[in-house]
Amino acid sequence: MPKFYVQSGSLRAVIHSADQRRAALWVIQRAMDPILPEEHEEVLVGSVGECNPPEVNSPNDFVALGPAIFLSEVGFDREDATQFDTLAMFSQWHDLVRAIDQIACLV
Repeated sequence: MPKFYVQSGSLRAVIHSADQRRAALWVIQRAMDPILPEEHEEVLVGSVGECNPPEVNSPNDFVALGPAIFLSEVGFDREDATQFDTLAMFSQWHDLVRAIDQIACLV
């Protein structure tokens, strides 16, 4: 599974994910973790893809994302990093959360 160096705002993490889009979605999930109800945590992280936890000081660290999410398979601060718009990824993440909630209501 590919390893991505991901950074946005205050977040810098190394994530193992199936692809860049899933890694970017995981970044949104990480930023939203502190405000989501706990019952969503396991379902959402598993849905985005297999990811290693970032190297942060504690699970309660606040993450402030920037306007873009940068991903590279080479390292941090790369000019050739792939860039995702944070708001566009948040919209995709929100759609995913709503779909999972709807499925959970059916079970």
